[in-house]
Amino acid sequence: MTIEQAAPETEQPTRSTADVLAGRLRIRLAGQWFVLPVLTIRQNEEWLEQLDGRLAPLLAGTDSLAAAIAQIERFGDRMLDLVRAYDVTGVLPEPGDWERDIYPHELLRAVMEVRLATDPTLSYAVAAALEETPPLVPAIPSGSGTGSPRSTGGRSRKRGKR
Repeated sequence: MTIEQAAPETEQPTRSTADVLAGRLRIRLAGQWFVLPVLTIRQNEEWLEQLDGRLAPLLAGTDSLAAAIAQIERFGDRMLDLVRAYDVTGVLPEPGDWERDIYPHELLRAVMEVRLATDPTLSYAVAAALEETPPLVPAIPSGSGTGSPRSTGGRSRKRGKR
């Protein structure tokens, strides 16, 4: 069995460029999809402060990658609180037994999606790259004034010397 067969819902990203531009965030928890509105710049800054406030003490004093990973593993039970903190409109159901049906990968992905939503430029870039959409600025064809040297068809002259 392949990973795709075992977990077909793991395609990335859940947030499309259309979602980014429309200001909506889709997250999946306990097998259910929820659509949250993106917050204001001020609310996003406050949410990021909460994230930093929760992660900074965990990572303080870690002197290796292994120690940092061990600390972040202990953070898992608080990730749903971060998703709830972003849901200022009350889209998510009230806390309850349904939360026990959330898969760990859904929770991690929800936090990642919320984090991306706080920076729409980064979010759009990630979504566009994964969707393979054309860039906003078309590529300049080679040899069309890009500053690259061009052939003169003859000998090159050195300045000041003949």
